[in-house]
Amino acid sequence: MYQISYFFLFYIIGIVLFVIMLGILFLCGFFNKNMEKAEPKTTLDFLLEQVNNSHNDKEILDSVMREFYANFYNISNTNKNFDKWLNLIQAITLLDYMSVEQAARFRDDLVKKNPKIKSDIEHSIGVSLKYRENKKIKR
Repeated sequence: MYQISYFFLFYIIGIVLFVIMLGILFLCGFFNKNMEKAEPKTTLDFLLEQVNNSHNDKEILDSVMREFYANFYNISNTNKNFDKWLNLIQAITLLDYMSVEQAARFRDDLVKKNPKIKSDIEHSIGVSLKYRENKKIKR
């Protein structure tokens, strides 16, 4: 009725599909493990994105500053988000949103609240202000 090659064709197709499905499952498991290792975004990441994408929009920057003062005004250098915090204050003072005098007051307020990390705060804000001034000179 049917030739034997007809049955072999279905067995071969079945084996190939089985191997492909195993490969797909293996790859999905591999990428799933990589996804679990990625750090979840924190509020500091979100605030940093808002600052970077604000295009000096005063309303956005005011809301970022309110959130910053409400939740992230005080931090210790042992906090796991300390580097993100420094990047955020650097990004805030890098924008034209703050004048140099306002940035100096911001730095002084942060130093009063976080005296143990005074040098880190002063360095971060100083670098951003220096970069901002160099950028203005080049224009």
